[in-house]
Amino acid sequence: MRCTSVVIADRYPVVLLGLSAVLAAHRDFNIVASCNDGTSCIEALRNLAPNIAILDVSMPGVTGQEILSIVNSEKLSTRLVFLTASDEDSDLVMSAAADGYSVIPKDVAPEVLVQSLRQIAEGQRLLPLLSSEQATSRGQSAITGNALTTLTERERQITAMVLNLLTLDKIGREENFFLLGGHSLFGAKLIERLRERFNVEISLRALFESPTVAGLAAEVGHLVSARSVSAAS
Repeated sequence: MRCTSVVIADRYPVVLLGLSAVLAAHRDFNIVASCNDGTSCIEALRNLAPNIAILDVSMPGVTGQEILSIVNSEKLSTRLVFLTASDEDSDLVMSAAADGYSVIPKDVAPEVLVQSLRQIAEGQRLLPLLSSEQATSRGQSAITGNALTTLTERERQITAMVLNLLTLDKIGREENFFLLGGHSLFGAKLIERLRERFNVEISLRALFESPTVAGLAAEVGHLVSARSVSAAS
């Protein structure tokens, strides 16, 4: 089993403890340094050359933007992963995404974080998600457009989720999510939101087999109907 070396860096000790606990539960990750400021983080990147560095976007000593610039100028091999809050330091988030680095929201579930880090270790990059405020605005704008006036209420709700996760302005009800930039992190986050909204368990396989707004709405409808029948019997 390949072991991925990781540096974790955050200004808050409780976050470092949380990251350590999550990664320690998986043998394919090895934390080689834990840093609480930007200066020690840069030293760890230079001296240890970890596969991945998980960073808070706002670090004391050396800021996230400065770390990004240093890694680029020195051509360090470490893949940077920035953890962001809802609308925290959007300029850095977009700079990281433009330079090919990954951005993950701080409220992501531990299992999704681990899955994402494995993807990043394999060379993939993960783009930032919209904040909840941006998602609401963008989703409402797209849903009120002429192209979406024929959607069912369930399709409208799923459309808003997909627009948020894929950072798109619009999507057709028959367009394939995975041809528009979707990946397994997107899938995991969408499944999580479907569970919260509709109280259904959509498998990743079902999502791959029905990767459209219309198909996913139908799948959710089948599960809701089956639950109602089961409850009535």
